[in-house]
Amino acid sequence: MTVAIVSDIHYMDPSLLDSNAAAGTAFQNYLNQDPKLLQYSALVFKKVMAQLSVAKPDILLVPGDITKDGEKIDHQVMAGFFDKLRDQGIAVYVMPGNHDINNAKAKRYVGNNEYPVAMTSRAEFESIYANFGYRAAIARDTASLSYVVQLQPGLRLISIDANFPGGENYADYANQFLSQHLDGYFYAYLNTLYGAPPSLATFAAPLFRNGIMAHFAGDENMPADQQTLINQLAGISPQLAGIVTTLWTDTGVADNNTEITISN
Repeated sequence: MTVAIVSDIHYMDPSLLDSNAAAGTAFQNYLNQDPKLLQYSALVFKKVMAQLSVAKPDILLVPGDITKDGEKIDHQVMAGFFDKLRDQGIAVYVMPGNHDINNAKAKRYVGNNEYPVAMTSRAEFESIYANFGYRAAIARDTASLSYVVQLQPGLRLISIDANFPGGENYADYANQFLSQHLDGYFYAYLNTLYGAPPSLATFAAPLFRNGIMAHFAGDENMPADQQTLINQLAGISPQLAGIVTTLWTDTGVADNNTEITISN
């Protein structure tokens, strides 16, 4: 099984920039607060689509921040892209990020001005991406958009929604879902990354919005929100919290091209 991961797409449909708005005051003010290549996101993702079509992974995981700020049109366009991948035999599984749902920053820019556009609710997110995880789920969390999918016999995907409905913090309600579904096979999976023999026949692949490894030079010191995650995981299993801490402190800067192979 080959798995591709594409995160933080931050897609912004070109229709949301009008009358040279990319150079306008409102859009530039936004970029000054949150720098991204938003005006090029459509071109960038079309390139990604072409690469995926050539690579033809069995599965594509998309762990959040799919859109600029949860604009409904952006989600609808992205679902259309994922439909094209599904038609090529690539199974796509998504999870919302903190930008993707109920976001008041969902805007259209015209010249120097900005105007609100339709944002996306949790229910709408689930509906738009029904074919990309939710319809195939064997378990759902009623308090969040978390779900579990049986990818194949002996392998499950646990898609964990760690967002508060209205903010960027880790969600307390995720703890109950985690405690129900992470169980022993998740610990076996993480131990396998360190070369230990799996103790159980079922592996769980976690799809989690927030990273568990340092990402760049100077990122070696664990931030406060990462420690919050570990504190929450410790309430489920000190073993799991210890593994996450070790992943961060032992790896230093993560290699974006790392391949992890799990074989029976």
